Amino acid sequence: MIGFRSAFAGALMLLGACATVSEPSKPAPSAPPEQAAATPASGTWQGTTTSRGNEIRNITLRISQTGAEITGDYGCVAGNTACRNLNDSGTVSGKLTGNSFAVAIIMSPDNSRCYFTGTVVESVIHGGYQCLADGRFVELGSWRVKRLG
Repeated sequence: MIGFRSAFAGALMLLGACATVSEPSKPAPSAPPEQAAATPASGTWQGTTTSRGNEIRNITLRISQTGAEITGDYGCVAGNTACRNLNDSGTVSGKLTGNSFAVAIIMSPDNSRCYFTGTVVESVIHGGYQCLADGRFVELGSWRVKRLG
């Protein structure tokens, strides 16, 4: 009888080792949420420039973004001083890489160039700018704009 019991116990162990227990399926763990993409720059932005001489001007940037490329137009209205060289408009072109904003603005009517660099933080862009005319620096300062709407 011992031989039978041993054989029977061995068979049960063998069956137990081969058997699979099916558990209810669990959903696969979800991927971690992706970081929020950098705020797209498209839109109308209004704010100010402040030169090192504390000359304040009101500016508007109307921007379109395609990929990293930025295009658009610039407008200036006097604050506590007239727009530099009476340049009240311009053409914007540049890039947004991550949250780093860098554009060149060709000013009208004198065709001078201003370079605006900054950081996009939600609905605000802020940073520094420098303007050149005839190959020399004519103005340096800071700027800050906020997206409208």
